[in-house]
Amino acid sequence: MNDQFPTRIRTEGARARQAAAQDQGDGVAIEWTALFGLIRRRMLPITAITITLTAAAVPLIMAMPKDYVASTRLIMTQPDYLPRDETTEFNLETELERMTSRQNIQAVIDRLDLPQTPELAPAQPGLASRMVTRLRGWIGTPQPDAPAVQDPTEQRLNAFASRLWVRREGAPDVVGLAFKAGDPQRAADIANLTVQTYVEQRNALQRDQLQTRLEWLGPRIARQQQAYDDELARAREFQRLNRLTATPGGSSSSQTIIALTSRRDQLEQQQAALSATLAMIPDTDRMPLVPLPGEPESLTALRDGLQEQQHALAERQAKYGAQYGGIDLTEERIATTRDQIRRAAQVYGTSVQAALQANRADLEAVQEQLEQAQGGLSQRNLAELELADMLRGVAAEAEALARLQNRQRALREDADVPAVKVEVLSPATPPLAPQGRGRKVYLAVTIVLAGFAALMVVGLSELMDRSTRSGDQLRMTPDTVPVGMLPRLRRREARNLTRLIRREPQHPFANALRSMLVMIQSQSRGAIPLSILVCPAGREGDATVTASALALGLNAMGRRVLLVDCHPATGLPEPVQHAPKDDGTMLRLVRLDDIGIGPNPPLADRIRSLMDHGSHSDSIVIFDAPAALSSGVTLQLAVMTARSLLVATWGRTPRHLVRLSAERLIAASDARVLMALVGVNLRRHARSGFRDAPLAAQLSRVQAGRAKVHPLG
Repeated sequence: MNDQFPTRIRTEGARARQAAAQDQGDGVAIEWTALFGLIRRRMLPITAITITLTAAAVPLIMAMPKDYVASTRLIMTQPDYLPRDETTEFNLETELERMTSRQNIQAVIDRLDLPQTPELAPAQPGLASRMVTRLRGWIGTPQPDAPAVQDPTEQRLNAFASRLWVRREGAPDVVGLAFKAGDPQRAADIANLTVQTYVEQRNALQRDQLQTRLEWLGPRIARQQQAYDDELARAREFQRLNRLTATPGGSSSSQTIIALTSRRDQLEQQQAALSATLAMIPDTDRMPLVPLPGEPESLTALRDGLQEQQHALAERQAKYGAQYGGIDLTEERIATTRDQIRRAAQVYGTSVQAALQANRADLEAVQEQLEQAQGGLSQRNLAELELADMLRGVAAEAEALARLQNRQRALREDADVPAVKVEVLSPATPPLAPQGRGRKVYLAVTIVLAGFAALMVVGLSELMDRSTRSGDQLRMTPDTVPVGMLPRLRRREARNLTRLIRREPQHPFANALRSMLVMIQSQSRGAIPLSILVCPAGREGDATVTASALALGLNAMGRRVLLVDCHPATGLPEPVQHAPKDDGTMLRLVRLDDIGIGPNPPLADRIRSLMDHGSHSDSIVIFDAPAALSSGVTLQLAVMTARSLLVATWGRTPRHLVRLSAERLIAASDARVLMALVGVNLRRHARSGFRDAPLAAQLSRVQAGRAKVHPLG
């Protein structure tokens, strides 16, 4: 037990505080009826706002037009009446775009004389637009520039397209078409006429396209026929002049010349390919991943390995940074692989050079044989060869002429086939009821929504942020004493908490921690209490950080600290990577569950033994405990320790949790509870209107380097 500060002081004032806490506890139960109390208190403004919003919406509801939707369902497929070798691919999405095209819409409007219908009339400014314009005139705001006047035809087309729906339905070729109009009969007529107009225009378009193709093919066929006749006449004249009475079959010398010519062309192509490959080999050092034509599999495997190594290097650099040790090893492997690729490419270049030399030798031999064969031919043999070339030209012209004639014949057959086959499953009929729900339903929904909006408006101030954001909010009762705030740390700073407190006294966190220790000392008769309970009102991790910071701060002041972890083994908070380390002398870390002899030693005995150990070793015992609302261990510690420090996280811990936790600790310890606000965003808190905002502004300037803080020592 710590005898420095009595833990039990039964006075009349303490009994009065317990009675006040009991009254507040009874008031908490009434918070369930806060919403109904809000409605009772603000019934008049809620009713007025609801009536105003409903009255403003009634003209809009009454002005809503009645729209009738007529729909039709049809099947669209490609006709297959005639067997053809080549068929145009049928795309249903393209046909749907044609059905909703501006040309088709304009044809429907012209056939039904729709320009005068209300649905397609130019849109007039709405009520909201007129009200905004009138308000601008009242307050003297310049009127906006008038928009460019749109063509009436363009307006009608856009209005028609906005009322027309064409979409695919469940089956692959089934299409649904619907049109919305103010008159049911007009809606059905427009839906049916849209399909009919589309079919007529689609067939007319196909006929025009076929006619254009036929007109283009006519002169081409005539020119091809003339070319065929000229080539045939030239071949016959050459045959008559050289007295070749039959189609030459070709002598053995002629066949030899043809074979040698083909072989020469093949060798020339091979020589060009080998020369191109040989020219690419010197660029292997600069572009090692570019493959060479006809390269061996071993060289391809090296390139694949290099690509994988480069990919692994990029991933490691992105994940670990350029200073990672494994990157040097990967770069050495990449350099080795590049060197292997370079040597393998040189070996392959030697083989390509040898193949190129062999190719040149073969080409020279074939050229020499070809010249000898051509020199041995007679005049008649040469004439036969020339005649054979002419006859091949005649055959090519005849083949081209036949293709054009076949295409002309196919187009004439397609002229009798419709462009698309449309089967109407259910024609559009006049709908019996308008689309959507009735005006009474819209009015009821409007009243309900207006009521919710009114309730939200009048309760906005009470539905604002309920989290703890200032030390002023911690002054709930005379028995709660704020002792300061701790700024929020960056991740890099949190990982080096020990170095930050011990080696950077100018840091705002270290300065705020020293101020907090001074406040704790002032609330403990000018001396640091020998035992301190640190527990959270919300997140347990913030209390653990605060306990660690207090231990390090006391170490910096030359005091020994025994930091006790009181969290159960099955409910530990998230591990804190920046927790201090046990150095065995100035800072000792222990767990409450590891203290005591026997299987289940009493909790009070374990706490008492720790406090006795701290007293004998001249150490301050800090208990890092769970939340007071969820742990009986924390309440037992509050009874036995000298001071209790309740930790609230800035912007996260709700104020009612802080109040309940403070009341629980006060009732258990019958003493004042110290309150600390941690994780404070200095910049945002400095812009708030709380009384401790100047302190946050000063710490923020220190953090930015514009001010200097002198350590207290």
